[in-house]
Amino acid sequence: MTLPETRTIARVALWLALVYAAALAGPFLYATAVEGDGASLGGALIAATWTAAPVYAAAAIVGASPTRTGAWPFLALELALIVSFAWQFIASRHSSTGGFTFVGWPLLQFGVLVVAFMIALLMGWRMRPDFLRD
Repeated sequence: MTLPETRTIARVALWLALVYAAALAGPFLYATAVEGDGASLGGALIAATWTAAPVYAAAAIVGASPTRTGAWPFLALELALIVSFAWQFIASRHSSTGGFTFVGWPLLQFGVLVVAFMIALLMGWRMRPDFLRD
């Protein structure tokens, strides 16, 4: 069995981020289409963009990684960000302040992502030269 190429790992990361954003926007789009709540469309846009932003950033770092060794840890971090939001959302869904999860949790996730990125840079991670030309 051969290991996947770096671009394959990057595609997996991208699709994972897109599915995550669709899952975040799903309830809002359902409310718009089925329940006729047009204001939910704005909520879908905000929730899918802001809440998924750290996951998008992790997917971009996976795509910028020059080797599989550099891509795998950030793909794992992307998965951890998704799981951590799901865990936090489930834990606070019956709370009166559960909606703040959509605002505050991405800030914490960005902090974790920045720390992981800085550690990777200190360990020699560099962006692949053709990343911005793709």
